[in-house]
Amino acid sequence: MNLVPPLTKGGLGGVPIHIQHLAFTPEHRQQLNANIATYLSDYRESTWGEALSTRLEAISQSLHLDSIRAKLPETIQKLILVPHCDLHLIPLHALSLEGKLLQDCYPNGVQYVPSCQFLERLQQRQRHSPNKPPFFAIQNPTEDLAYTDLEVEAISCGFNPDTHLLKRREATKMAFNSPATQAKLRLAYYAHFSCHGSFNFSYPLNSALILAEATATPSPPPEATPEGEKRYVTIRDGRRFDTTIQGLTLREIFANLDLPVCRLITLSACETGLVDTASTDEYIGLASGFLYAGATNVVSSLWSVSDLSTAFLMIYFYRELAEKPSVSVPVALKTAQNWLRTVAKKDLLEWIGKNKLTLNSIQQIYLDKHLYNKEDNYQPFVSPFYWAAFCAIGR
Repeated sequence: MNLVPPLTKGGLGGVPIHIQHLAFTPEHRQQLNANIATYLSDYRESTWGEALSTRLEAISQSLHLDSIRAKLPETIQKLILVPHCDLHLIPLHALSLEGKLLQDCYPNGVQYVPSCQFLERLQQRQRHSPNKPPFFAIQNPTEDLAYTDLEVEAISCGFNPDTHLLKRREATKMAFNSPATQAKLRLAYYAHFSCHGSFNFSYPLNSALILAEATATPSPPPEATPEGEKRYVTIRDGRRFDTTIQGLTLREIFANLDLPVCRLITLSACETGLVDTASTDEYIGLASGFLYAGATNVVSSLWSVSDLSTAFLMIYFYRELAEKPSVSVPVALKTAQNWLRTVAKKDLLEWIGKNKLTLNSIQQIYLDKHLYNKEDNYQPFVSPFYWAAFCAIGR
């Protein structure tokens, strides 16, 4: 395992980077591989979230994080991670170390990058925040996410009037690809996709964000061939979507999107941070597509997330960005995650009222069910399942 200290000014522009080698014995590597394999196999089970804390603790121990951190200078303010192979699929920022989270060991948080070469490219991008940053969002295109409308409406109100929303059934592939929408997206400082997502491990470039169903007559189903199957993605509940009709695919992001002023893409959807780990020298995932298109930061998820907790997390996250213009994306995300995992029932309900979040009947039923018969000091989202999925990727 190679350790690279955080980059100083010019650290990738000619100043030598000092690499420290931390030896892993074959036994250590075997144990780490076994723990990662168990973590990944659990994901196929409906009860995987219940074992998540235990699995992450096992990975933390087998990575020997204490030994790694001991070799790093104590002056480090931000940790930049370039994961290798299956480590791309692990929320490393949420691993425990000396009784606290890894991301809490660093004042400026933990950030991920696809590669050192990509980091150098990102550091060359300048994004100057306007007084009223333009905001673009895709909002609940499949109309089945109970808290997504609350999430986007609460976030977007902070950017009025410079917002452009594609809501519910309006968020079709045709509408997204229209010249008017693409012009708005090119001007967006923040772009927020609150929808379903799916990573296609068989055909990574067909991984997609799910858009609204087209009103036009759909094309006939493809023949039962591998080429035909590439059109489809399957989400956690088993539903299949034809990406030629309803999907913004990674291939299309690479080929078509242009984000010249975008500071942040937020993928408030399931599995948007997963990558193809079959190759050791390529990083293929939705996040890399948006970075390639011009964004300097992407927040994405490593698993199928809770609609309820994600809405609260995202609202808090954007309030941090709006109220503290100089705050970095990883710090704002870390602050929101720490709030969500520690907030008590009483404080959560007070926060909902203070922020004037008006819940409709369905949203209220879901929340009441989650909090039913719990004490005021109960922490409903303490499990990493609710907050750890989201990673800050970029510079």
